[in-house]
Amino acid sequence: MNETITGPLTGTDRLETDTHPEDFETFRQIQLSEASVDVAKSLTNIAPQFSENGGVKYYICGSLAQNILPSVSKLQTFRQTKDGDIIASEEISMTDEARSSFLSGVRRKGDDFDIVTISHTPEESAKDNGYPVLNFEAIKEGCSDKSALSIIQAEPRFAIPTYDFLDDTQDEGKGFGDYFYAVATLKTGEKIAIASPAALVGGKAYELMGLRKRIANGKKVKEGKLEKDERDLTALCEGFVQFYGVNNLAKGAIEAMKNRVSNSSYDEDTRLLKEAQLKEVVTEFSTRRQK
Repeated sequence: MNETITGPLTGTDRLETDTHPEDFETFRQIQLSEASVDVAKSLTNIAPQFSENGGVKYYICGSLAQNILPSVSKLQTFRQTKDGDIIASEEISMTDEARSSFLSGVRRKGDDFDIVTISHTPEESAKDNGYPVLNFEAIKEGCSDKSALSIIQAEPRFAIPTYDFLDDTQDEGKGFGDYFYAVATLKTGEKIAIASPAALVGGKAYELMGLRKRIANGKKVKEGKLEKDERDLTALCEGFVQFYGVNNLAKGAIEAMKNRVSNSSYDEDTRLLKEAQLKEVVTEFSTRRQK
């Protein structure tokens, strides 16, 4: 497995994979991950993520961010506060074991592109570079493989709402709180800003908490949604736990989700309960393989 994710597949690799049906799922996940990287590169070429002084204008989150993790060689995380203070962590180097875990969670993504903006919208960045609007036809044409976009999803669209500005939303309590992002260095050397490990794990764990609550209350959920979210979270937790440990990964997830678990409508007991539940979920999925 490790050898299959250290670089792009050659023609011989693809032929050998095709002749072994049991390996088709791995082959398909590699194809999806490579296409996701291709699309992410095209998007960030059209709408640059980094300002001249190195600041991050926006970052990618959701399934697109998760899908490019198998191609990451190094990762440095950052936390940006409402006041603009930026706290950087030590850069980590990805291992084959971590990339193998991330690869197990790669899948065809939903139709929405999840992007969090900090100080500059992707559209504004696109305009600065000669594009009147950011559009998926431009992204498609910017890919080295023109079929990359159709490989990873069916009918792409940007999620709504797309933008959350520190200056405009924090006082109203509608923003993301502090911003948790990471600068991922791909194996090919390019850098892409994505949600941090804490934000990726916390967001998926929080989503799973809500899903489990709906099921427990007898409410219907989309078919396959529970299994998909559990698979996503397992891949993320197993990939990142070796760098942070279970307790620190859970603590980071709680911090990244602070704006959700500290919702103004929650009393103190509810907030503490949600934090405890979030820790339990992250711990559960970080230790599944050990049981």
